[in-house]
Amino acid sequence: RCFKVTPYAFGDELLIDIQPVIPTPEAADFMIGMAEKESEEKSAKGVQQRRHKLRLKFWELALRQLRAAGMSRYENVSPSRENWIYCGSGVRSIIFSLAFTQSEARVEVVFGGPDKARNKLLFDELFARRAEFDSAFGTPLKWLRMDDSKMSKIVQVAPFDGFNEDVWPEMANWMATEMAKLQETFLKPISQLRGRHAEIEEAS
Repeated sequence: RCFKVTPYAFGDELLIDIQPVIPTPEAADFMIGMAEKESEEKSAKGVQQRRHKLRLKFWELALRQLRAAGMSRYENVSPSRENWIYCGSGVRSIIFSLAFTQSEARVEVVFGGPDKARNKLLFDELFARRAEFDSAFGTPLKWLRMDDSKMSKIVQVAPFDGFNEDVWPEMANWMATEMAKLQETFLKPISQLRGRHAEIEEAS
């Protein structure tokens, strides 16, 4: 650092004006701002890394539970650092997804192909039989057409503190139970959709 010191006589008093020269005030503000930003980024990165480790640990538990429950479609699925995992349905644009946040867990049928119009078409065909599927599942599902999005979803959700490891066994068991019901309810109808729409690509 370098300062410019200027003395002034005021009556019997001596006044000194001290001004920073290096760094300039503007540069000092910039450096402080950069240091704060770097600190915030390190903190955010640390939080993200902890969440990645937490998610990997939960999905290891959940996948063991799914496989123990006979969910063969998850045999080749690996734990993820994301808050969701999925398996195929037999139709490339439709998947069975599991997800969790700090406040809830979800099992979903996701219509997520690249063609928005086709996603809506397939969703609408199943939605027309909504009462039948809700009855087969055993409870009303959330049917989310999501007109502003490319994808649509059929969702079953329950409140859980997903960041609390003490509730993980219960949450994983809930996911396995609800996903089994979801696949039992929709695998055959999804296969029938493929039969009616020959242009739909097959997927494992």
